Amino acid sequence: MNDTVYRMAAPNRLIPAYVLNFGPYRIDVQTYLYGNQSGKLLAYTWKESDRYVLFVYTQGRDTHDNREKGLVQFFYSYFDKKSRQFYHFSEGSTIPEQEFFMENPLPDALPFILSHAEIQDSQLQVCYSKKRLEAICKNKGFASLSPEQQNKLKTLQNELDDSEVLIMILE
Repeated sequence: MNDTVYRMAAPNRLIPAYVLNFGPYRIDVQTYLYGNQSGKLLAYTWKESDRYVLFVYTQGRDTHDNREKGLVQFFYSYFDKKSRQFYHFSEGSTIPEQEFFMENPLPDALPFILSHAEIQDSQLQVCYSKKRLEAICKNKGFASLSPEQQNKLKTLQNELDDSEVLIMILE
């Protein structure tokens, strides 16, 4: 496989956008399809806004068995397009994306949950409904949050009406 990320352009054209450069951890097509992928880096999630690219990749294939045996590691990162800098906010974690919660240092702010992040109007957003907040409070990742953020989520979940939605925009 190639380390290049492409953009689709009409009509049926691919334009190179980014090179990931996994170096010796890069996986070739034969290994990806039929071989042992342990130790190889694999793209997992790509979410791009006007300003950032949120990128999750794994070392080893993400399967239920590999998670249970601790054979897959997750790397959480982002690329700041403005500064052209690449950052990791967690490296080599065994916590899958659905359980990976990031504490928000802003007072009274909600945590950032990558698996709920979406691109809307070229901005990165996380929407919180009453139902979603309830599910978050039951998620394994909830325990990783500070008591203050846990209480904030529980309070919002109790106070939010079924028809209301909170939207966090990341800039």
